[in-house]
Amino acid sequence: MITRFVHDPPYIKNAKVGPFDNIGFGLLMVWTGALQIVLDKGQEDDWFGATWVRWAVTALVAALILWIWRSWANPRDWWICMY
Repeated sequence: MITRFVHDPPYIKNAKVGPFDNIGFGLLMVWTGALQIVLDKGQEDDWFGATWVRWAVTALVAALILWIWRSWANPRDWWICMY
């Protein structure tokens, strides 16, 4: 039913997919994964009293800073490809 009644506009049909940012996506995964683990398990292990929590926080801060830097240093004009 959808393919019969819903049609893509021409600017979407002619859009070219830009390159995927593997490094940026990996940094985003490290950041969110480490944040999730620290927030989930940190209370059980006395937050910064545990060595692994300090390492995880270091990894998530480094990944966040590198992800922000990469996003600003290598702009991907993905929204321009849509129009």
